[in-house]
Amino acid sequence: MVNESKEEKKFKNQMTNYELISALQRMDCFSQLLIKAILPMYWIDYKVIYEFYCQEKSKDLGHSQVVTNTAEEYGISEKHVYKIKKRMES
Repeated sequence: MVNESKEEKKFKNQMTNYELISALQRMDCFSQLLIKAILPMYWIDYKVIYEFYCQEKSKDLGHSQVVTNTAEEYGISEKHVYKIKKRMES
């Protein structure tokens, strides 16, 4: 049995950016985080776009179609959809 350090356990239990933003939105101070620019406004847009992406993905469409639908819905490039997905899942 290998003993894990505290840092290794903490790293394994880290929340994704999407989970973290969702948790922050439930807090009373969330709007203050936005007003004081502690949390960038575009992260909220990213969350909404990522949720749409996930809804499209659940429809059993092909991956390329999901990305295309998301890009068209929000008027962004497919490359930007990939960037948002990567950020929300990290």
